[in-house]
Amino acid sequence: MSKTGGTLQRLEKTAYLGGLVLLGLLGLAAAVLALLSLWSGAVACLSVAVALLAPLQIVQSRRQLRATKTALRQTARSVPTRSSPSAPAQDNREVVALLSRNNRHLVSLGERLEGLGTGSGDGSLDHDRLAAEVAATRAELAGLRAEQESLRSSLDGGLSAVRADLGALTQLAPRGK
Repeated sequence: MSKTGGTLQRLEKTAYLGGLVLLGLLGLAAAVLALLSLWSGAVACLSVAVALLAPLQIVQSRRQLRATKTALRQTARSVPTRSSPSAPAQDNREVVALLSRNNRHLVSLGERLEGLGTGSGDGSLDHDRLAAEVAATRAELAGLRAEQESLRSSLDGGLSAVRADLGALTQLAPRGK
């Protein structure tokens, strides 16, 4: 975390705690003034206390939102990405890299296959071997595309769950009135 963010959080915490202490002192002063029958002073203290509540509510909401985001990040890190522990863990970037490697390989094989078709001599053995390699690469490519689609759908499901959780937390958050 950057040094500025930490300093800002410390200042925010200090301001929040200082505001709570000031709010308590204003309440105490209003009570003492009311006991002494100095009603205008008591009302003035209560007015200042009410005016202090709005900025304190904003600071408290920001602190609560930050704590919620931190908790969600920690929860997201602790949740496994795969449902089956025996499957190797691959993220979407690895699948995309394998797909592009296989696409390049398929193009290369296609070019070699075309070169054999136009060349002279006994190329039937090479032609059959390249055709088998092209078929195997296409099958592998189809499997990788299916894997990428399953990763994409699981990622979309995870994002939907996070959005639903954030929506529920937003609705539960106290609102300033």
